[in-house]
Amino acid sequence: AAAALVIGTLFVALAITLRAERRERARFDQVRQLATKFLFEFDRDIRQLPGSTPAREKLVTTAMQHLDSLSKDSAGDDRLDAELAQAYSSVGDVVAMPGLPSLGHMDRAEQSYRKAIALARGLLARDASSSSPHRAVACNTHIRLGYLLWRMGRSEEARVLMLQGLEYIRPKLASGAAVAVDYRVAANGHIYLSSLDQTGFRTRSASDHAAQAAQLMRKYQELSPGIRARSDLARALGQAGMCAVTAGDLEQGLSQLEEEASTRKAILKESPTDVENRRELALAESFISGVEFAPHGIGLGREREARERMTEAVRLYRELVHEDPRNVSARNDLGLALPQFATLELRADPRRAESALREGIRIFESLPQAFGGRDRHIDLLWSNLSSLLRQRNRLPEARAARAEAQEMYAHDNPADALARGDFLTLWNEEGQFALQTGDVRQAVAAYTRVWNALSPSLPAVPEDIPAAFQMASCAASLAQAHARAGNSEAAAEWKTKSSGIWQAWKGRYPQVDRQLE
Repeated sequence: AAAALVIGTLFVALAITLRAERRERARFDQVRQLATKFLFEFDRDIRQLPGSTPAREKLVTTAMQHLDSLSKDSAGDDRLDAELAQAYSSVGDVVAMPGLPSLGHMDRAEQSYRKAIALARGLLARDASSSSPHRAVACNTHIRLGYLLWRMGRSEEARVLMLQGLEYIRPKLASGAAVAVDYRVAANGHIYLSSLDQTGFRTRSASDHAAQAAQLMRKYQELSPGIRARSDLARALGQAGMCAVTAGDLEQGLSQLEEEASTRKAILKESPTDVENRRELALAESFISGVEFAPHGIGLGREREARERMTEAVRLYRELVHEDPRNVSARNDLGLALPQFATLELRADPRRAESALREGIRIFESLPQAFGGRDRHIDLLWSNLSSLLRQRNRLPEARAARAEAQEMYAHDNPADALARGDFLTLWNEEGQFALQTGDVRQAVAAYTRVWNALSPSLPAVPEDIPAAFQMASCAASLAQAHARAGNSEAAAEWKTKSSGIWQAWKGRYPQVDRQLE
C-alpha cells in the first residue's frame, strides 16, 4: 500500500511537471510567434502606410529584445531557428535596407543580417538536401546583406555574398520542389547583382542577371499572382531597361522603363498608399528622364520630356518625405534626385537649380552618420553647386563649394565602384574650374586623375556606352588642357585617343557626338 502511495504520488508530481512544462512551452511559443511572425507580418502591412516610421521604430526595438532572448534558448530547434533567421532579416530591412522605408541605421542592419546568416547556415548544415525549406532563407539573408554592403561602399564583399546567396537557392530551383518564394528571392539576387555589375563595368554580366531576374519573377507571378508580384516583375523589367541603356540601346531601355512606370501607375490607382510602389515609380521617372536627355552624357536629346519626368519624380519623392519625415530612405531618395533636377533646370531657372542643390545638401546633412554614402552624397551636391556657381561666373563661391566637397570626400574610397562616379564629378569639376581660371597645370592633373580612375573600364568600351563616353570625354578634356598649355603634341595624341574610343559608337546618337566635338 505504501509503495502504491509512493507511485501514485510520483505520477501526480510527473503530471503536474508535464502540465507546467506544457504551459511554459505554450508561453514560449506565444513569445516566439509574437517576435517572429506577428511583429513582422504587422510591419510588412504598416510600412506601406504614410507616416509609419516612428511606429515601426518602436516595433523593431521591441522585436529585437524578444529575438535576442529567444535565440539564447533555440538550442538547434530548426523551426525556431528558421523563424529567427527570417525575423533578424526583417529587422535589417526595417533598420536600414536601401530602397525600403527604413530608419537609416546601416551599422545596426549589418549586425542583424549577420545574425540571420549565422542561423541560416546552421539550418543548412543540418539539412543540406536540395529541397530543404531553409534554402530560401539562406539565399535571402546573404543577398540582403550583400546589397546593404554594396550601398555602404564595400562592393567586392557584397558581390561574394550575393553569389553565395544564389548558390544556396540554385539546387532548390533545379529540384522541382521550388515554391513561389524561392523564385522571388532568386530573382532579387539577380537584380542586386545586375545593379552591382553595372557600376563595375561588367555590362554583359549585368544584362544576363537582369534577364534571369525577369524570367524568375514571371515564374513567381504565375505561382503567386497579385500586386506584389506585378511590382516585383516591374522592378526586374526596369533593371533590364537600365542594362539596355548601358549597352547602347537607348530606345529599348526606354521602352522597358516605360513599361515599369505604366505598371506602377496602374498599381497606384489600385493601392494609392503603397509607399514602396510610389518610391519605385519616382525612381522609374528619374531613370526615364536621364534617358530622354542628359546635358553632359548619354541621352536621346529630348529636354522638355526629361524635365517633365524629373519634375514628377521630385514631386513623388517630396510627397513621401512630407508624409513620413522619419523615413531616412525617402529623404535619401529626394536628396539624390535634386542634382539631376538642378542640372535640367540650370538653363531655364538658375536660381531654382541652386536652391535645389542647397536643399539637397541640407537633406543629407540631416541623415544619420552611419547611413551609407551620406558624406559622399554631400560631396556630390557641393561639387554640383561648384559647377553651377562657376558657370554663373561666381568663382569665389565656386571655389568655396569645391573646398567643402574635397573635405567630405576624404571619408570615402575612390576605388569602390559605387563611389567612383561621385569622385569623377569632383575631379571633372576641378579640371573645369582650373581651365576657366587659367591654371592649366592643375587642369591636366585633375583630368589625369579622372583618366586613371576610368582606365579599368577600357575593356568595356565596345559594349558599355556610358564608359565609352566618359573615357572619350576625359581624353577630349585632356587634349584641351594640353592645347591650352601649349603642348600641341600631347593635345593631338589625346584628341586621337578620344576619337578612337568613341569610334564604335559614333553616329548612333548625333547629339552625343556633338558633345565630344
